[in-house]
Amino acid sequence: MKNGDKVKAILEWQHSDMHPLTCDNCREKLYPMINDNLEIILACDCGYTQEIIPEVIYKRYKDMREN
Repeated sequence: MKNGDKVKAILEWQHSDMHPLTCDNCREKLYPMINDNLEIILACDCGYTQEIIPEVIYKRYKDMREN
């Protein structure tokens, strides 16, 4: 999946009726960010970052595009 689609998938998840991805430190919603390796990661304003993005987010995005 291209980075643009990954960002869209994360943003759609975060604005859906699904439980949002939240920060382990402050519990705020995470947002997509591009790291130094040009990979999509999750980030928070408190400085927390998360490299692992649950595959279900991308699967949901793909499934919604196919239907």
